[in-house]
Amino acid sequence: MWTFLRSPAGQLTVGRIAIRLPIVKNLSVKSASSQLARTLTTLLSAGVSLNEAVEITANTMNNVLFKNALMDAKEEILRGIPLSQPLESCHLFPPMVYHMVRIGEEAGTTEEMLEKLADYYDEEVEMATQSLMAAMEPMIIIVMALIVGVLIAAVMEPMMEMYTGLDNL
Repeated sequence: MWTFLRSPAGQLTVGRIAIRLPIVKNLSVKSASSQLARTLTTLLSAGVSLNEAVEITANTMNNVLFKNALMDAKEEILRGIPLSQPLESCHLFPPMVYHMVRIGEEAGTTEEMLEKLADYYDEEVEMATQSLMAAMEPMIIIVMALIVGVLIAAVMEPMMEMYTGLDNL
């Protein structure tokens, strides 16, 4: 199983599940958007060219779908297409991401827009994490209650058998 998960097909499967599963989709997309914006703004502010910055950012992505989308975006950038267009056409990132990138490209303030976008999505990731944990809390309590119930039953059953055995004497 671990071999499959580490293979390209396994990573693709996990990536698809992460963006389709309602429980983690929100967190996965917002986390990728935050990571994209934060890494790109850092690299562009340091003077790295856009195509190199996009490639480096793609290599830092956890989800292979986002990584592939950014590698495709790099190819589009090399052909002279602005970054906002491939981000929009991949249909993975929220509209706010490519709209903010487009505004930054048109105004010449891409780094500032990416910085604001990164700050926004960092907050969104934190809120999504908190809501996910709040949703999981009742499930965790139920699972723990079941485990404790099984343990109690496992301890009580031999004792009950012993008492019934003593009654038969």
